[in-house]
Amino acid sequence: MDDHLFTYFLALRRSVKPPSRHVPQQTTETEKHPKILLDSRGNPEFDVEKEDLIKKLDANEGDRSRAGKVDEDIEVFVNSINELKDFYTTSSCAGRVIVTKSEANSNYASVEWLYVNHKEDSSLQSVLNSIPAQWDEGEIWLKMEPPIIAICCRNLDCAQDLLDTCRANGLKKCSITGMRDKIMAVLVDTQRVETLLALDGKLLVTKDYLNTIITFSNQKLIKSRQRIEKLRLVLMNTFPRSFSDSK
Repeated sequence: MDDHLFTYFLALRRSVKPPSRHVPQQTTETEKHPKILLDSRGNPEFDVEKEDLIKKLDANEGDRSRAGKVDEDIEVFVNSINELKDFYTTSSCAGRVIVTKSEANSNYASVEWLYVNHKEDSSLQSVLNSIPAQWDEGEIWLKMEPPIIAICCRNLDCAQDLLDTCRANGLKKCSITGMRDKIMAVLVDTQRVETLLALDGKLLVTKDYLNTIITFSNQKLIKSRQRIEKLRLVLMNTFPRSFSDSK
């Protein structure tokens, strides 16, 4: 190659910068929700609303879950959260084993609940008794659903701290959402079981398999509640109590 031509290509190569490698930055949960990032102070009526809701809970009212009241097996957790200065619960479920029936491609509102048990003692016979003797169309499912708690937070910083603590203690699917003028954290465990039992009038599983799944679901519910209890102890040692509790 001609020396002048070689010199030209060398200069050209040096003048062209290699494309920069784009490294995506980690985004926090707060940056994913710009609408609720606008005011980090949160709801100015937080303390008033908290006091009002706790009064309703004490009267077995106010919980926005399907049952309309706090489940016995999660009452200790709910009471502990409500003792904290910057949080209170709006709805909760202690976890459950359920059997549901629905038409194919139907929405949640049309689901028929055949069996519900919040205890860890579901049995083969109780589940079999819940399945209709005769039916022609639709799906029947057995599910073990973990505890879930909706918590109103004083502001976004409090919600992020709560979320980080929960995720560090095994609850990886917790999230933050905005609801009107409220900042909500949703706590949910990862333990879950979901299996199709019957379709269009025909049972798809044997009794042995069903018994195994029910036992497995009971064990999952126990494990999930143990994790929730461990989290409760961590939260009580991490976050400040209400002013009334610190006197």
